[in-house]
Amino acid sequence: LKDRGYLQSSPVTADASALSRLSAMLRRLKQRGFAPAFIYVFDEAWLVLEMCWRALAPVIAPNEPVECVVLEPSFSAHVLSHPDELEAVATAADGPTELSRFSYPGGNFGIPHRDHSSHDCFEDGLASMVSVWCPLTRVTQDNGCMHIVPREFDKLLYTPEHPLHLLPFDQHSNHCNFDLAGAVSLAPCDAGSALAWFGSAIHWGGACSRYASEPPRASLTATLRRRSAATTSLQKL
Repeated sequence: LKDRGYLQSSPVTADASALSRLSAMLRRLKQRGFAPAFIYVFDEAWLVLEMCWRALAPVIAPNEPVECVVLEPSFSAHVLSHPDELEAVATAADGPTELSRFSYPGGNFGIPHRDHSSHDCFEDGLASMVSVWCPLTRVTQDNGCMHIVPREFDKLLYTPEHPLHLLPFDQHSNHCNFDLAGAVSLAPCDAGSALAWFGSAIHWGGACSRYASEPPRASLTATLRRRSAATTSLQKL
């Protein structure tokens, strides 16, 4: 995490049945018109996040009890759609809009972005807040993997005051304000793995290809913060 700005662990849970049930429920929620984040009414989703927390806390706050790392009130869930599903929805709605292409509820959000400003993500040169991503399905390069810009290629990572810091991609000009050649794909990874990156790292989700050998990716997301770090605006709510 310190060197690259991201990490990928082996699965934090061996309960394949629970992961499969969560993935199926996410798809059912979407089919019935509910945002996938409603998955958190079920204890099983929180248990998966707890296992991610226990695996990642020692990385975020070394040599400290896991309780020294807290969950930010910022979490979600995602379940992608096969291209045929998206085309059917677009046809029913008289064509896709630019917004719906990238931000349907629980979608991949394919626009490069930072979750937070680096102002809130570092203290004394060390990461104090990280984004957590846990796939509920096996992830390959063509069923919706995550893409991230490593620390060494993110020239504005440590300059939150820069006007382009929170604008890695300009949707009006379709211009990338970062080195796209340095981006890496976080795949393959097994269901139940814990992935994390700096809370202000540039990242985006890939779409599911119609030729993918695996089902469209489903995942849980959350944010972890060192308890000793400065309180964010979300924690003040």
